[in-house]
Amino acid sequence: SANGALQKSKTLNFMESNLQFLFDPTNYEKLKTPDQKKFEAQNTEILLAFEDYVYDAFKMYHTTIFPLFKRGEMDKMLPAVTMSSFIKRNFIRNHPINCREATNQRFRLITDSGEHVYVKKLDDKKRPSNIETHNNNLIIYQVTDRTDEKRPNVFFGYTANEDYTKITGVYAVCIKGEQLMWVTNIAQLRNSLGGIVTTTNKLSDTKLKD
Repeated sequence: SANGALQKSKTLNFMESNLQFLFDPTNYEKLKTPDQKKFEAQNTEILLAFEDYVYDAFKMYHTTIFPLFKRGEMDKMLPAVTMSSFIKRNFIRNHPINCREATNQRFRLITDSGEHVYVKKLDDKKRPSNIETHNNNLIIYQVTDRTDEKRPNVFFGYTANEDYTKITGVYAVCIKGEQLMWVTNIAQLRNSLGGIVTTTNKLSDTKLKD
């Protein structure tokens, strides 16, 4: 019945919203978080490419999506969703090997040094915007419930002002629960390397698994 379905929906929402109180990371196997300097050295190209993709996505959003809406008409999630789609497109086209585990349900990269990378908008504390779920908690707390899953997790993310008129930073972030293990400012990394220009192997017809 409709009432039964509504009650089930409320129950599921309540359970999801309270997972943070139910989740105990000590019940799972710990993953070893990567060293920041080694991660930067082994993944320089894809880090610099990500910064390029953020600004490319920002440009595409403002030239193709933003002009379609009058003030007050746009859903507040649309800029982040649009940015994510353009960034995802560039990774799929230019880094198909790194996208080999990506699916339509969860987009993630595998770095050359073996980490899983998730692309997210970051808040002002450099933390990813995530809904509280069991799988997200496994990622955030750097633990695993699978014997065949040993890759640690890193986030590629950006920050923007509230109305998305400016990108305020592009980062790689390693998090372990509430602790921010390290943050790489990719613009500073690029400057320290003398402004390296990235090269990519393009493959425009790559498709994701369902």
